[in-house]
Amino acid sequence: MTPRNVSITLGRPLGATLLLGALLLGALAAVGASWADLSAAGEERDAKADLLERGVAASRRAQVAPAARLADPFVAADSATLAAAAVDSNLRALAAAAGLSLLSNRADAKPDEPGGADAGLGTRIEDQAVVEGPNDALQAFLVRLEGGTPTVLVDGLAIEPAEVDQAALGDPQSPRLRMSLTLGAFWRPGAAAPK
Repeated sequence: MTPRNVSITLGRPLGATLLLGALLLGALAAVGASWADLSAAGEERDAKADLLERGVAASRRAQVAPAARLADPFVAADSATLAAAAVDSNLRALAAAAGLSLLSNRADAKPDEPGGADAGLGTRIEDQAVVEGPNDALQAFLVRLEGGTPTVLVDGLAIEPAEVDQAALGDPQSPRLRMSLTLGAFWRPGAAAPK
C-alpha cells in the first residue's frame, strides 16, 4: 500500500464563511462586554437610588429641633462693629478646630449701599484671612465655614504652596498649603446677640 497525499483546498465560499464567522464571534463578544458594562452601571444606579431613598427616609424620621431649622443667617450682634468681631472670632475658632495656622485676619463692616450688589441685605462684614495647613484640614475648614451659621460666603479664594524651610518639611503626600480668603457675612440692625 502506498500512502496517499490528501490535500484540502479551501475555496472562496468556505474562506468567506470562516471570515464571516470570525467577525460574527468578535461582534458577539463586543456586545457581551457592552451588556456586562450596562448591567454594572444599572446595579450602581440602583444602589445609589437605594442609598438616596434610605437617606430621605432617615431625614424624615429625624426630629430636628425647631431652632436648628430656623437658624438666623445673619450675624447676631448689637452693632456692626461687634458683628465684625463675631465673624473674626468665629473664623479663628474654626481655623483652630481644623488645626490650621491663621496667619492674618481682618474683618471690617461695610454699610449697606443703595443700588449695590448687596443692597437690602444689611451691613456687609468682609473678612480677609490667610490660613495655612494640609489640604484635608483646609477642606474641612471650608465645609464648616460655609455650612454653619451665620451664613458666610467665600467671595475669593487663592491657594498656593506654603513657604516652609527644608528642615520643617512634612509629609510629601499631604503638603502644607496657604489659602487666602475673602469672606462675606451680613448683619442687620435688630439681629442682636442672645443675652
